[in-house]
Amino acid sequence: PQGQITREDARSLVIATLQARGYDINSPKLEVEEETDPYFPSFFHFSVYFARPERLATIGSFAVAPKTADVWDTGLCTRVRTRNVRRLQKTFRLRYQLGTAQGGAQPCQKRLT
Repeated sequence: PQGQITREDARSLVIATLQARGYDINSPKLEVEEETDPYFPSFFHFSVYFARPERLATIGSFAVAPKTADVWDTGLCTRVRTRNVRRLQKTFRLRYQLGTAQGGAQPCQKRLT
């Protein structure tokens, strides 16, 4: 659909984020699970886990804006801006004729410490 990326495109942006952070994206122990967030329903949400012998370890939570391809690390409440993610975003923005957020909505709330 023109005007927004697909769920699979969003997943590929999350995988690109993990790759930029040094995770072995081909490891069978790495799991990218689709989630829902009732507070931010207009985003695609993913949680990432790494299987350890004793339990699943949470690596992070991410949200992707379908209309801009912006990727957010929702645990840190920061936009992901790595080179490989930006390259993929450019591809999707051209393919689907997307805009860029430029300070648009964010799928998280910064916590005061």
